[in-house]
Amino acid sequence: MLLNRLPKYCVLTPVGMHKLYALDFYFDGINKLNHKPDVVVLAPDHEVYEEVDRLASEKLTVPHITLKIRFEGEKGSLKRICKAREELRKWFLNSKHGWALWIDSDIVLHPDLPAKLLEYALRNKVLSIFHGYPSRRYEDSHRIWHGSGIILTHRYACQLARFMVTKFKNMNISEDFNFKSLLKGANPLVKHMFGFTTIVDLDLLPVKHYAKPKSKPITYNPINF
Repeated sequence: MLLNRLPKYCVLTPVGMHKLYALDFYFDGINKLNHKPDVVVLAPDHEVYEEVDRLASEKLTVPHITLKIRFEGEKGSLKRICKAREELRKWFLNSKHGWALWIDSDIVLHPDLPAKLLEYALRNKVLSIFHGYPSRRYEDSHRIWHGSGIILTHRYACQLARFMVTKFKNMNISEDFNFKSLLKGANPLVKHMFGFTTIVDLDLLPVKHYAKPKSKPITYNPINF
């Protein structure tokens, strides 16, 4: 695996104020990646903008940008996380980057995972890969999520889909479900006309999810499944 032959990419990460406990864990994981991002773009809750930007400046060994966004709604709400992801998507499309790796602020990847995801996407003409990570109740259910916690996206994928919260009766449909559904819906047309697969779920290497404060990060190793 020749890292200098792989395309450059950026990392996109929303940071809720209820997730500050995991930031050291997250920053350390970014610093240990073998194929490093050109830049890490953070979208924190406005109440913790200065703190997140300061910590990123102190801890990260790669360049970073902290977006200044004004949020409405309660901390940790779907409305806030949706806006953060959507602002990151817009930033990505206005940048010169061809690829973005979305990583939640409580997740750490295996150091080789960005390179492996890019290799797979290029070899198989895939526009987005949703990598598995352990759910918050993984120890009880061993449930694996393929949501927005870890996504590799080409810019075409972020042109095809956006993040939005919708409603069915009294139930909120989350922003990552809608983003993924739009990509799935576009696949037949994009595959037929251009030869690209818009979306795959894929589990390649171990990842850690620091899902709860004052608890140990949960490790998911696909080899064990």
